[in-house]
Amino acid sequence: MATVSIIVPIYNVETELRKCVSSILAQTYKDIEIILVDDGSPDNCGVICDEYARKDNRIVVIHKENGGLVNARKSGLEKSTGQFISYVDGDDWIEEDFIQELIDCQQKYNVDIVAAGFSKDIGDISDEHANVIPSGFYDKHRMITEIYPRMICAGEYFYFGICSYVWNKLFKKELLYDCQMAVDPRISVGEDSCVVFPVLLKSNSLYISESANYHYYQKAFSMLKSMDSLEKEKEKISWLNDYLLNSLKD
Repeated sequence: MATVSIIVPIYNVETELRKCVSSILAQTYKDIEIILVDDGSPDNCGVICDEYARKDNRIVVIHKENGGLVNARKSGLEKSTGQFISYVDGDDWIEEDFIQELIDCQQKYNVDIVAAGFSKDIGDISDEHANVIPSGFYDKHRMITEIYPRMICAGEYFYFGICSYVWNKLFKKELLYDCQMAVDPRISVGEDSCVVFPVLLKSNSLYISESANYHYYQKAFSMLKSMDSLEKEKEKISWLNDYLLNSLKD
């Protein structure tokens, strides 16, 4: 049983996958298991996953029919054995001390969640992004008075107090599990926020780190995302809206 399970949902990222997995294997913190979830990828991702699994016994591979990001993360979480969970998307990568820094913060302050910043890589340009709420330790009282009122909106549109992504964080599995497993699998817009905000409400302590050692990769030529019809996009947003209203109603 590893201390940290790193879950990697994978779909159609053949050109980026080797860099992603290699960066996880290079972590200075070694007590990890790496769960590669091949979500029915139509390219050679499944072959690459199996190749890495033959080289390192810390790697577990799940091959499944395509079910989307939410289902892939659920499959990885169900398979995990670690006390703590971290996520890395299959086209991203992490610096070698990413997990070590998260674990150091967790152990020093004995918190339920460690929330870091991240670096956004577009082409050859990398910009660091921090959480809007200042770094440091937050107990439940400080979470109620300083985190919860600003975690979703810190004053401006699309200006989260806490980054809404799951992949720049470390979670206690016992707190994360129910929140991740409850997410509506139809949600494909804002699915990370459906996990992050409910887990924050459930937790008793948080450490916000200034580290930006997670690299969120975006191809320079894919900045504009493809969209479905207006009606389909409205339906996607309604699923997200309904889920968050129910999850955060209290």
